[in-house]
Amino acid sequence: MIRIDYNKCVGCMSCVRVCPFNVIREYEGQARLDTTRHCIQCLHCAAICSVKAIDWSGETAILEDEPYQPTDDFRQSLKGFIKTRRSVRLFHEEPVPRKIVEEALDVAAYAPSAKNQHPSRWIVMDNQDIIQACMKDILEFVHQNKISQEINVLYEEGRNVVFGQAPTVVIGCANENSINPLADLALEAHTATLYLESMGISSCWAGYFARLTNQIDSIKERIKVSAGERVYVALMLGYPKGEEYCHIPVRRQKQKISWID
Repeated sequence: MIRIDYNKCVGCMSCVRVCPFNVIREYEGQARLDTTRHCIQCLHCAAICSVKAIDWSGETAILEDEPYQPTDDFRQSLKGFIKTRRSVRLFHEEPVPRKIVEEALDVAAYAPSAKNQHPSRWIVMDNQDIIQACMKDILEFVHQNKISQEINVLYEEGRNVVFGQAPTVVIGCANENSINPLADLALEAHTATLYLESMGISSCWAGYFARLTNQIDSIKERIKVSAGERVYVALMLGYPKGEEYCHIPVRRQKQKISWID
C-alpha cells in the first residue's frame, strides 16, 4: 500500500490532483489516504511527488532514472522508425537471446493497462522441436475441421504462415476474467516489438497461432496454458534474413478520422 511520509510532505496536493480514483484526498490541508477506496497501484502519486514523500509499503516507489523529455529530433526519428518497421517472417536460425526477450517484456510492462491490472503472462518458445510439434497439431486441426485451409495449402508450397521461419515465438496469455486482456496484451506486445526493433530484432504478429491455440488442447497443454487463461497475442521474433527493406511503401488504406464538433 502507498504511504505518505508527512515529515517530507510539503502539502502541494499534486498527489491528490493526479490520483485517478480519489484514493488520496485533501483533508484539513493535508493529503490523506482513503482506505475505503481501491488503489490501482499506478503510482502517479509517487511519480509526481517532487520531495519523494510517497513510498510503497516501506520500499521506494520510483526508479532512479530521470523521466525522458522528447526532443524535436527524437520525434522525427520516432516517426521514421515507426513507418520503417515491417512485419518480418524470414529469419536467421539463431534464437533471440533470452535476456533480451526478458528485457523487452520488462519494458513492455510500462504500456497502459485497464485499471493498471496488467494481467499478462508470457510464454516463450525457442526450441524448434516444440515449435514444429505445435505446427503439426495446427496442420492436423485445420485439415480435420476444414478451417483456415490456406495454412495447409501454403505449407505444402513451402511457406509457413503460422510461424514463418521464427526461431523464437512469444505468446501472451491472461485470465479470461481480466478487465480488458486483449487490449492490454496487444499494447504490451507492440511496445516490446518496438523495443526489440531498436536492437535489430524483427517481428511479426502470429495471429493464426494465437487464434488456433485456444481451440487445440494439445497445444495448450504443451505450452502450459493454465485453466481459465486464454492466449490473446503471439509474436514471431528473430534476426531478419532476406527481408532487409530499402523503401517505405505507401500506406494505401488511409486513416478514417471524424471530428465531432
